[in-house]
Amino acid sequence: MIPVNRGHVDVPMVPRIYRVVDKVWNLADIATLSVVPVSGPLPSFEPAQSSMVGAWGVGEAAISISSPTSVTTLDEYSIRRAGRITSALVDLHVGGEIMIRGPFG
Repeated sequence: MIPVNRGHVDVPMVPRIYRVVDKVWNLADIATLSVVPVSGPLPSFEPAQSSMVGAWGVGEAAISISSPTSVTTLDEYSIRRAGRITSALVDLHVGGEIMIRGPFG
């Protein structure tokens, strides 16, 4: 079982659960997911940082944070369907949950 950070402690290496609150299709194979933590504060990040974004039972991939650093209510990840993990992520619906570790870089 994967340990999950369910508290309010910011530990970048331990995955946290995030909920998809919006999904926009940018192109036929690229979707932008807007996500918020299920519990605890949204970690701040710097430009060009990325996170390890995971789909339950599939795996995780490094994805750049595409929202501006000035947005403090949610994070956005623009993801291109390229394989099993990214396909599972872009196939999520609003209300779905993912794991995120980070930000890193």
